[in-house]
Amino acid sequence: MKKILITVMAVMLCLGLIGSAFAYFSDVETSEGNTFTAGTLDLVLSDDDETDLNGVTATWLSPANWAPGDEVTATLTTRNLGSIGCYWYYFGISALTGDTAFADQIHVTKFLVTIDGWSYDMIAWMPTQGPWNGGAPLTLAEFAQWAGTATPYGVVLWGDNVIAPTSGNSVDVEMVLKFNPDADNEHQEKTCSFDVKIFGAQKGYPFSVTKIGEGSREYGYGKP
Repeated sequence: MKKILITVMAVMLCLGLIGSAFAYFSDVETSEGNTFTAGTLDLVLSDDDETDLNGVTATWLSPANWAPGDEVTATLTTRNLGSIGCYWYYFGISALTGDTAFADQIHVTKFLVTIDGWSYDMIAWMPTQGPWNGGAPLTLAEFAQWAGTATPYGVVLWGDNVIAPTSGNSVDVEMVLKFNPDADNEHQEKTCSFDVKIFGAQKGYPFSVTKIGEGSREYGYGKP
């Protein structure tokens, strides 16, 4: 009986000790509202009569009665209204339709890129490089082709924040297209049309690139 009583007292003592282990002060706090939100890269285009749109039309149009020797000049501006910088910028002519022989009579005589005070007329090297490789003058048909295969992107720029987010800076491309002064009568009343494609990327090499330039604003040409 004594052993049973001692055992019962020991069990009660243990339960008392266990109970006292939960008698300390305590407190609980919570970190609430933890949220992840992705940023944006949002390119918009402007030309002579349209501003900050997701797509523009009729940037380059020939005047009425376009004659050999006449030029068409226009500027296409790209800005980034998003919150993430655009590190890679691709410019290309695609969807060339109509009379390709006529397109070969349209000479690209200027391809001036301006960004943050840095300006360079790339037409000096473009006709001599791999995708065109025909020498000057570079024609509209050649610009829209890569060794005979249509490609959406030709000229590439890259560097730290080529188009920084929401800063107001931009990439401005001014092109001058000239009707070959030596074009003959077979090109009368001919027509062609094309699209300009702009591709911007945050990082990386989304397409293969051949490097030409050096410095903070590097440049080259690329294809898919």
